[in-house]
Parts: sequence; structure tokens; C-alpha cells
Amino acid sequence: MNLFEVLSKDIEQDRAFKTTTKHSKKAILTESLEVDASTLTKPILQLNALPMTINPDEFKNAYSSENPKGSLSSLWAFRQLVSPMPTFSKYYNPSNRSTESVYASIVKGASTSVDSPFITQIIADSKQSLELTKYANMDDTPGAWAPIQATPSDWYDTSNNRYKSIEFDLSKAGNPDSRFAIIGGKEASGKLQFSNNKKQIKTKNLDITTEIKKISMKYLEVSLSREWYNETLFSTYGWLLKGQPKGFCSSGDLDANDGIFSIVPSSIILGCNLSVDANWSESDQKHINDSVSKGEQVSIDNLVIHPEKGKTDLQVIGWVSKLIPFSPK
Repeated sequence: MNLFEVLSKDIEQDRAFKTTTKHSKKAILTESLEVDASTLTKPILQLNALPMTINPDEFKNAYSSENPKGSLSSLWAFRQLVSPMPTFSKYYNPSNRSTESVYASIVKGASTSVDSPFITQIIADSKQSLELTKYANMDDTPGAWAPIQATPSDWYDTSNNRYKSIEFDLSKAGNPDSRFAIIGGKEASGKLQFSNNKKQIKTKNLDITTEIKKISMKYLEVSLSREWYNETLFSTYGWLLKGQPKGFCSSGDLDANDGIFSIVPSSIILGCNLSVDANWSESDQKHINDSVSKGEQVSIDNLVIHPEKGKTDLQVIGWVSKLIPFSPK
């Protein structure tokens, strides 16, 4: 059973997802305005493509409405971590665009294609919410930016009991009826990765005699909240982006989607206390020992099994995202 399957099964027990079919149904709201009432709402699970540890001290005591004396710098740091638009692929790769910047371009360029006070108000509300929630040049944070809040807000504290234990056996196959969708693509190839503080990375295919029997860790799913984001816009008929085709934001398709706003992260999955039960080949064990003695980071594919010397083992495991429906319609 691989990590996709284990996380899917385990997270399901903590969440109550409502899933619908991919067949479109429509609910009439006004004379000519329709809202798609049955787009795919199945969340998408992406594991990190590359191993990534983070420093919890950078995110402590973030500012929020519940914590008005908190740090804007910490809030900014979290925003930088979770803001990149994911590429539409099986594994999470951050693009060079942020959810905020792409959403802002869409909202600013949106116009009505029908005479409807309803859609006119949705566009106006979307623009206003984005502008009213921005911070500008405060506490040494650069420029104007919109926050992304985390729940739980003290997710960086791994000492409490919120982080749940999971383990998976790589020798057993599994095919659960998951409530998560997974974008198609190649499986991870089974490689050891060694990296140092100069970001120099070496890779080595696992020897065929190496047997990884079980991987154990603790994880926490952290929800992402964007007060400035109006997802209703993308389910609503009656608006367009001048000069762009229908479906320019998203095709609404899980199999192929080259839209500029195809998926939006709704939560980040963090892990710590990772351990590996393995019978290493002599060669693999030597490479691991040599790398650890140098203080380097050692990973199996996207999982850090030995953090770099002096760094924590808190790492980003994966992401849960929402598929944006076909839009504009």
C-alpha cells in the first residue's frame, strides 16, 4: 500500500466529504443565469514531488483576527509557503505564479456576458474582498499581499497529540475506494536523494536487493483559508474574460486541464518523526551512512528520512486541492 492510499484512507476518517458525479446539472437562479450545481467536488491529493523540510520557528505566532498581537512576518512566511499555484500533475510542483496573482488577474478582467445584477454583484464583491484584505508594506513584508490563514493556527507545534501516527507497508498493494481524486502520471521511481546546505543534490536508484518493509511517521492536515477568495464566481454562468475562450480558467477535467486556475490548494499535509524499517543493501547503507556523517539530508523519493544536520524533521508531505469547475462557462 503506497503513501497515496494510506493518506487517502486515513484522512477520510477525519473528514466528511460530499462527493457528486461529473455529470453536469444546472440550477436556475435568474432568467438567463445558471449555476453549475454538480461539478466534481472530489478533493485532489498530490504528494510533494521533492523532499521539503521547513523551519517551524518561521511560522510561530502568526497574526490573525483571533491573534491581533501576532506576527505579520510569520503570516507572510506561511503565505509564501502555500501560495504557489500547483502544476496540474500527479505530484505537487509549485509554479512560479501565486494563487493570489492569478485570481486577481481573473477578477480584474471579468465582465458580465448577460444583463444580470446577480453576476455583476459577484464580480464586484470579489474585487472588493481582494482589495480590503490586503496588507501593504507592513512589518517589513514587501508590497501588497493577501493573507492565507491556517487551521489549526499553531500547526507548527509537533509536541501535542494532534499529529497522527500512520505507517504503510510497501510490499502490500492496496486499492481503496478513496474519496480523493489523483491526477494521472508516473509513480515515484524509488530513489535515494542526498542534498547539502548548498542545495547540491545527488541521486541513486535503490538497489534491487534493498527491501523497504515499512515507513512510519506522524502527520497533520492543515486547512487553508482565504477570506479574499470567492469560489462562487467559478460555478456561476454569465461572465467572461474578453479575448479568452470558455474554459480558460479551468476545463473542469481531471484527466487534462491546462487552465490558468485549474486547482487551488485547500490544505497542506505535514509530517514528522519519520522512520524506515528496511533491509538495506551494503551499497545503499554505505551511501546513507556517508551522507549522514557529513550532515547531509537523506530522502527516499519525496520523504526525508534523515534531515540535514541542525534542521528539524518537520516536512511537507502533500497537498489537498479543489478542482475548479469549467469556467468561464
